[in-house]
Amino acid sequence: MLDFINDNQIVQKVEKLGNYFFSELNKLGHKYPELISEIRGKGFMIGIEMKNYGNKLVEQLRNEKILVNLTAVNVIRLLPPLIVEQAHLDIFLNHFEKIINKL
Repeated sequence: MLDFINDNQIVQKVEKLGNYFFSELNKLGHKYPELISEIRGKGFMIGIEMKNYGNKLVEQLRNEKILVNLTAVNVIRLLPPLIVEQAHLDIFLNHFEKIINKL
């Protein structure tokens, strides 16, 4: 497993994609300050603190076949797999924005 991680530069990929994902989520946080309190985390461990609608967002994301977890009543926890591609992150970002746009 360690050979696979090293040979495929998984750590470097996670760092690059984690920075991209965090940056894009922060853009949404600035675009929707009335709904998003804070984006926090490191790498692929990210929390989106919502001002409200946490349960509704989780439910609607699940309807789109996107699994997320809600912690502390209002924090959407994201833990994508280490092998995720940017296209997958973009799918999440598009669905997430589409849903919060309707709230």
